[in-house]
Amino acid sequence: MRIAHIQPSVIRIPPNGWGAIEKIIWDYKQELEFLGHEVSIVNLSELDPSNFDIVHCHMFDQALHLAEKGIPYFYSHHDHHSMVWGTESANYRLNLEAMQKAEVAFVHAKSSIDTFERVPFYLPHGVNRNYFQYRIRENKYRPRIIIVGNNGLAGTDKVFDRKGFRYAIEAAEKLGLEITLVAPRETQERFFEENPELRYSNLNYVYDATEEELKNAYNVADIMVHATYVEAGHPPLTPLEALSCGIPVIGTPMGEDVPLIECERDTQSVIEAINFLIPQIKTYSIKADEVAEKYNWKNIVENNLLPWYLKSLDRDSMANVGRRIYHQAVRQDDSDKFMVKYIDGAQVDVVGKSNRKYKCEVYDHNTGEVVFTTELGCGMFAKSAKRYHREWVWKITDEEGREYLHPYDAKGKRVYIAFESSSLGDTLAWIPYVEEFRKLHECEVTCSTHWNHLFKDVYPDIEFIPAGQVVYNIYAMYRVGWFYENDGQIPHFGHHSRDFRKYSLQATICDILGLPDTEIKPKIKNIPAKENDGKKVVVIAPHATAWAKYWHNPEGWAKVVEFLQLQGYEVWNISKEPMTDEWHNSKLPSDALKNVIDLSGNYPIEERISQIKCASLFIGLGSGLSWLAWACETPVVLISGFSRPESEFQDCVRIFNQNVCNGCFNDYRLDAGNWQWCPKYEKTAQQFECSKSITPEMVIDGIRTLL
Repeated sequence: MRIAHIQPSVIRIPPNGWGAIEKIIWDYKQELEFLGHEVSIVNLSELDPSNFDIVHCHMFDQALHLAEKGIPYFYSHHDHHSMVWGTESANYRLNLEAMQKAEVAFVHAKSSIDTFERVPFYLPHGVNRNYFQYRIRENKYRPRIIIVGNNGLAGTDKVFDRKGFRYAIEAAEKLGLEITLVAPRETQERFFEENPELRYSNLNYVYDATEEELKNAYNVADIMVHATYVEAGHPPLTPLEALSCGIPVIGTPMGEDVPLIECERDTQSVIEAINFLIPQIKTYSIKADEVAEKYNWKNIVENNLLPWYLKSLDRDSMANVGRRIYHQAVRQDDSDKFMVKYIDGAQVDVVGKSNRKYKCEVYDHNTGEVVFTTELGCGMFAKSAKRYHREWVWKITDEEGREYLHPYDAKGKRVYIAFESSSLGDTLAWIPYVEEFRKLHECEVTCSTHWNHLFKDVYPDIEFIPAGQVVYNIYAMYRVGWFYENDGQIPHFGHHSRDFRKYSLQATICDILGLPDTEIKPKIKNIPAKENDGKKVVVIAPHATAWAKYWHNPEGWAKVVEFLQLQGYEVWNISKEPMTDEWHNSKLPSDALKNVIDLSGNYPIEERISQIKCASLFIGLGSGLSWLAWACETPVVLISGFSRPESEFQDCVRIFNQNVCNGCFNDYRLDAGNWQWCPKYEKTAQQFECSKSITPEMVIDGIRTLL
């Protein structure tokens, strides 16, 4: 066969550096020529179709040009923006048209088949195993991390961290590990200008790497982290190259068997994955070799690509004749259209072929405030910096002064709400408002959390998916979390309309989703109460994720436990941190948990629910178990000086001393890496006075109101 691959851009083939599509084309060429076929890489303007049996292109504009000329072609789709921007975007529609007019169209991620109306077929990516050669990695106490990729997502106002570099760098810094970044200089230097806190002292930079430099970087690495947001190809090329070199890959899902260890786009999740992998690097290095061989380019081309070429040689088959008649009948609508959606901001795409210019404005329907203005032509798009929900309206004015209004309208459409926090407390606080948003807008809601199993049965009208999973065909997307500006201290007023620290945790999602700040208790799966043989029980949770949250009164827990026992109650400690853990229990006053029944440890959450439900009372801190007890309808005594009473739920007995320094959580950003964090009085006699000054008598008085 004589095969032409159309040169997609100005990057040479083979690329000596960045150029993923060009790298794929070069590997196709090498393997097809090894199998005895002629392969040429041709500029579109120089193509003579009579010289070739197969024409294969990789850009939708080239495909549509070939269709207009009546030249049969194969089409490969490599653009992740189609999945991000969705089915109403110009990018998606043009790619779909290119697929429909192709002899055969390919996507390189199975999930994209349904996205494109089942028009294309799946063609996996591969790896050149002769070049990226395998070397087994040994177990290491301090492995070297590598992150590789061309970060970015077109259409954002900043360098979007598509590859999840932040989570890998922060994890490496917290673990004290060396990490190497391989990326293009221009986008990555901009990324570090926007995120200067990520310039970790043990971070090595390899910018604009040649293929040889990339291979050398793989050769000295032990673990790859690839916590990607979206990829058009599964498995992606760089994780396959790492696997081929024997490097285990940690990351978000990228296909059937890559990565070897899954993590979320979350620093703590990456840390946990690295810690899990460290003693098993050699085992997973062996597995890496097995997976890489499955995706050897030789196998992919011979068994997946070549059979499609051979089938197409029967040009007179009824299927091909019918396809050509259909393609010739397709007509373009020349009128300009405005495609509006709300994915991380209010976005408009101008689709059409005219030379007209349009003034595009976004305003708040309720206040009339204009928040964004720009001018666009056909083939252009724009997005506002405001990512939270309001009743936005796009007002588009043409050159003759005609106005087109596109108000927010999610009725019957898909909306994706992603929880950026894996915290149990945050999730319980926010989940009821997802349902309120669904009911208010009469939309189809998909929600990602780290605790889906608690909610699937009780919120049946919400589709729950794992955190980090990409969702397609959506009208709007909202990320729920606490977002800061680049300095790490000031709230990001693109994500939030106000300083979230000054309001309740539930008010965070109310602000982002444009809902009233009304306290709503979450629903959770129905778990029966634990059998307690008729005993009176109080459950306590004296630990939390930060020492600043602890109750630091030296007599506090001991006296409260003694009081409860005198009233005939058993006191159960249900903290995740084991009572046998010397480090954690050294953070409590001595004898704080004397005579307490030890139910501590890493139990399933369902077991914690059953324990809480059988109790007369829960006593805890500003932690996830307090939120869980509240959701279980068990009376809660919440002890905290670190946060002010408005921070948590109000349906509880809140113990707080307003006469001393308090509420640092509401004024400063918690430094989770500093166990001693006390922003005003760290390492002084006044450290943690906010909770030291909460006496056991204050807590006992609160307990009496409930018992």
